[in-house]
Amino acid sequence: MFRHQIQVFSALLTVALVLFLPLVSNFASAVDTSRRNEITPACNPGSKIRRRPACVDRVVRYYPSDIEVSWLKAISDVKSDARSWNEGCHKVRTEEKELREIISDIQRLAEAEKDGIVKRHLSSHEVETCDGVKRRVYLEPLVSFLRHPLALCVENNTAGLLDKSYLLVPHVEEVTHADSYKWLFDAGASTYNEGAGGASQSWFVETYRARGIEFDRIIGWEAAKTDPKIQWGDIPADIKRKTSWYNIPASATVGHADNPLTFIKALTKPEDFVVFKLDIDTPEVEIPLVQQLMNDTDLHTLIDEFYFEHHVKGSPMQWHGWGDLRRSKTPLNDIQDSYELFHYLREKGIRAHSWV
Repeated sequence: MFRHQIQVFSALLTVALVLFLPLVSNFASAVDTSRRNEITPACNPGSKIRRRPACVDRVVRYYPSDIEVSWLKAISDVKSDARSWNEGCHKVRTEEKELREIISDIQRLAEAEKDGIVKRHLSSHEVETCDGVKRRVYLEPLVSFLRHPLALCVENNTAGLLDKSYLLVPHVEEVTHADSYKWLFDAGASTYNEGAGGASQSWFVETYRARGIEFDRIIGWEAAKTDPKIQWGDIPADIKRKTSWYNIPASATVGHADNPLTFIKALTKPEDFVVFKLDIDTPEVEIPLVQQLMNDTDLHTLIDEFYFEHHVKGSPMQWHGWGDLRRSKTPLNDIQDSYELFHYLREKGIRAHSWV
C-alpha cells in the first residue's frame, strides 16, 4: 500500500511539473526581455545603465538656396585665374545686400536667435527624426570662391580669407542626440592652438561646445614632425584624455591602417555624430580621400559634417596662399569641381563645408 501511495504521488508530481514549467519559462523570458537594453558596467557590476535604442535621423532632401543655385550655374563663366577675379567679384558686388544678410543670419543662428532670419538665402537639409518629425537644418550657401562671401571682392583685404564666421555650425538639437557618441577626425591637425589657416583642433572643440556638442573622442593626423611637448603642452586636460594624435602622414589607400576613413568605418556607427576635417595641403592624398567619400555609400551614413579646403585653379586663392595651380594634373582641380563635390555631398546628406 505504501508503494502504491508513492506511485500516486510521483504521478501527481509529474503532472504538476508539466503544467508549471512552461509558466516558469515564460516568466524567465519576460524578465530577460525587460533587461535586453541594460548593460552592466565592468567597473561597477552592481549597477545597471539603461542603453537608449539606436536613434538615427535621416536626411530626406537637400535644398540649395536661390543664391547658391545661381552660383552653381554661373561659376563656369565667372571663374578665373586672374588675381583680380573680376567677373566673380562683379557678381559678388551685385549681391552684396543678400550676402550681408546671409552673414547676419548665420551670426544670429550661432546665438540660437530665430527672429528676423531671412531663411530664403540659406541652404538647408530636410531631416526626418527617428520619431518621424521633420525639420529644416540650415547650411551656409556655396557662393563666391568658397570663402567668406565678402572676402577680397567687397572688403578689399586678405583678413577675410581666414574668417570662419561664414560657417554655419549646427546646434546639438538640430543634428544629433544628447546621448549619441560624438567624434572629431582631423586630418591635417597641426597642434591644438596653431595651424596654417588658424587653429583647427581648438576651433572645433570650442565652436561645437558652444552649440552644445561635446566631442567624446578626437583623432588627429599630422605629417610634420612635431615635438611631443609642443603638441601636448597646450591641450586642456579634459581634451587630452580623449585625444589620439598620430604624427604620421594620413594615407589615401582604401582600407589602409593610416587612412582616416578606415578609422571612421571601423569605429563609428550611424547613430553617432561624426565630424571629419581634411586639410593636409597635399592634393595627391586629399583627392583620393574625397573620391572615396563620394563613392562609398557606407560613409554617407556615418559622416555628418565634412570640412575640406579644396585647392583649385579658377580661384583667387592661388595668389593668396595656395600657389599657381593652373597646370595641376590632379583630378577635381577646378573651382567648378569644388562647387559640384560640395553640392553632391550635401545631396547625400553630409553637411559639407569649404574650410579655410
